[in-house]
Amino acid sequence: MSEYKGTFNVTNDTGATITNLTAQHSTSYWQAGLVTAGSLSNASASSEAIVVTSTSQTDYWTVLFINGAGLLVVGSTSCGFESDDNGGNVNIQLYNNYFSVIMPSSSSCTNNDYNTSS
Repeated sequence: MSEYKGTFNVTNDTGATITNLTAQHSTSYWQAGLVTAGSLSNASASSEAIVVTSTSQTDYWTVLFINGAGLLVVGSTSCGFESDDNGGNVNIQLYNNYFSVIMPSSSSCTNNDYNTSS
């Protein structure tokens, strides 16, 4: 099993400041990477966290934040960090109605739905 490493961060493109941001990369084998921010203004990027994975693992990406309207927003998707992505940065782009996981080289996973509480 080959190990691949990189980083990931989050960009807020929702049109408003978001708060209580948590973003996580996880697999069933490797240690999870975690990005947190108390507040992230529109068009801003978070700090980076580490991605550790391998081709035999499924990569899960989860986001959680309070949007500009004060609603809790949660989203999760699986999107593979492949050997071509080794050493690169994954950018999770948050939009008003969906989020995208943009891989450095391999296929990205776009237009993922959120669950929003009212």
